[in-house]
Amino acid sequence: MKRNIIFLGLCSLLFGCATPYQPVGSAGGYFHKRLAENVYSITFKGNGFSSYKQVYNYTLLRACEIGDELGYTHMVIEGQDDCTRTTTVDMGANSYTTGSAYG
Repeated sequence: MKRNIIFLGLCSLLFGCATPYQPVGSAGGYFHKRLAENVYSITFKGNGFSSYKQVYNYTLLRACEIGDELGYTHMVIEGQDDCTRTTTVDMGANSYTTGSAYG
């Protein structure tokens, strides 16, 4: 029982860092723009812990939700852009290690 609780806790820590499926906010998320009566542009912004596959699947999920809300049974992907960017930020943190040895 303890192992299951520890395992679930570790999984939630690992997967909790990725961008959740939500409307766009400070942690990322999806947004869409209506281009025509039945044409939408859908974007999902992930973070450094979000995989390409996860972002792609979230974008498709949002497209399906919009289609379902409008009563459609099919959708067509007219095109897609991979706007993947990687940014490295130096947080200016320092690490110090001290120790003693006797021999």
